Amino acid sequence: MQLYTFDEAYPVSLREGDAPTKSHFVAYFSLLLHFKPRARNLPSEVVSDLCQETLARVIRSLRSDGGICQPNRLGAIVNSVCSDVLSEHYRSVHNTPQAYP
Repeated sequence: MQLYTFDEAYPVSLREGDAPTKSHFVAYFSLLLHFKPRARNLPSEVVSDLCQETLARVIRSLRSDGGICQPNRLGAIVNSVCSDVLSEHYRSVHNTPQAYP
């Protein structure tokens, strides 16, 4: 996998809904995001759901008023959001009687 350098135009294109940029964003970060939850031995459907939620939150954040100020930090932001989504997932699993087999 080749690392991508995000420039000022990238988040603007994502914010505006540019289809090729969104496809690149999803493909690029989906590969990276699957490592974190998969390392915790979560079921594949949960891993997929957590990754989708992470990407959706980042895109919503881009579209908010403040957006993302430093495009070169996009990877760190995605990683941070993924950590938050994982934490929320574990809290919800911990608070329900059913756990993973």
